[in-house]
Amino acid sequence: MRLSNKKIAVISITLIVVICITILFIGSLRKDTVYSQIEKTIRELEPGLNEILHVHLDKNNTLVFFSTLQNEIGVVTLKEAYRGFKLKGYIGKDQVGIENQLAWYGKESPSENIHLLYGIVNNPETSHIVLLSEKNKAATIIKNKSYTMWYALMDEVLNSPITIRSFNDEGEMLYEMGDPEFWRRQ
Repeated sequence: MRLSNKKIAVISITLIVVICITILFIGSLRKDTVYSQIEKTIRELEPGLNEILHVHLDKNNTLVFFSTLQNEIGVVTLKEAYRGFKLKGYIGKDQVGIENQLAWYGKESPSENIHLLYGIVNNPETSHIVLLSEKNKAATIIKNKSYTMWYALMDEVLNSPITIRSFNDEGEMLYEMGDPEFWRRQ
């Protein structure tokens, strides 16, 4: 019994479609979300991971801000890898400061071209943060379950003395740290 070319073509196409659907279905069951993949990568590095606070993606970097059960916040850079992410660089980890209205940390990684200021907002009225030492750059503020954090990435080396101001919604200054007089003279 010989099959016609038409029947062979129909059987072949049906078989290919079934195989493709099966591969897609099994693949979707095995794929984690990007966020889950990132969390898994951080948890391997930090077994005491509390939560992912924020993921910053741009054309050059994937920065992940996280908190630990030891009351620390940290930052790493990741790179995409086959089926997930891999650690690119460990930028740093610091104890969460609660003594001021605004806690801050400066981190640089010249090999990755990372120039970063970040920290925790301890005053719930804070709605804007301005970095005087970085040409009045505005920081990004992220509210989470555990913390309200802030960060700013610079293109060049951090300027010193680091000088930061925070404001409320009405534009009233709430906190100032550093040497604003130095930057007024510049």
